[in-house]
Amino acid sequence: MQKPTNVINAEAWIAHLAFCRQADGNGTRRSVDCLSQADPAIFSRFHKSCATAGGRRVEWTEPIEPLVGHMRHPYANPQCLSEGVVGVRIEDRAYLMPLSDSPERMAAHGYNGRKYLIDAGTNMHGTGLAWLVGAYERAGITFDEIFAWEASPVNATAYWADVPPGVAHALHFMNVPIQAEAGAPMNPLTWVRSIYKPGDFVVFKLDIDNDALESALIAQIADSVDLAGMIAEMFYEKHYREPAMQGYLGFDDQAAPYAEAVTMLGDLRARGLRIHYWP
Repeated sequence: MQKPTNVINAEAWIAHLAFCRQADGNGTRRSVDCLSQADPAIFSRFHKSCATAGGRRVEWTEPIEPLVGHMRHPYANPQCLSEGVVGVRIEDRAYLMPLSDSPERMAAHGYNGRKYLIDAGTNMHGTGLAWLVGAYERAGITFDEIFAWEASPVNATAYWADVPPGVAHALHFMNVPIQAEAGAPMNPLTWVRSIYKPGDFVVFKLDIDNDALESALIAQIADSVDLAGMIAEMFYEKHYREPAMQGYLGFDDQAAPYAEAVTMLGDLRARGLRIHYWP
């Protein structure tokens, strides 16, 4: 029996990213531009252009993982698995296609300034923050500074014991709630505006489990052309309401409908923001 097209595409999606992240026999990351070799029939993509100093216009496409299914790893929901496919945990991030999968493309963007990671809703280092730092390290990107917020009280000794020395020197940990008001001192976007200079590489992750605060920050990005241009890459967990996911995510009936969440992320991509759904 032939596999459905969506199953074939999901397998090709995950296999492509897995191949790009493999090391060769010498332990060196494969010299593969994961973005340029991505199948346009499977991956979503940006169409971009810019004018060179000599006045010549350069155009290219830049793939990104599609906003399909439940916007997470296609094998993360047991209800959606085809026969013979092994599921993964709901927070598996192997489906993401960050710019770190293509050092060649990062160089082409001209990110020759400082490198910043803004982690709004960081929890402990060993959760999402460690994954983000590791993903960019594979592309040769070491963050000059990391700004991380966590509203829940954290034991400082336990927190810093979990942070590797190579990260600790760059990490600024704020164990206080985030503020959503534009220009507020604990609004992460205030920090983006303060630190950014042309050529800097800024990664922004937003996952604070407070839809009102998150929506206010997203609105500030959507309404500001300059802010969207300062953020090279963004990761965002938008809570949504979908019966098939209720048992795995626990979102209440007040969350946005699934279709609204997909549309919102698609609209931000249409504005040129390289945004990923954070699981």
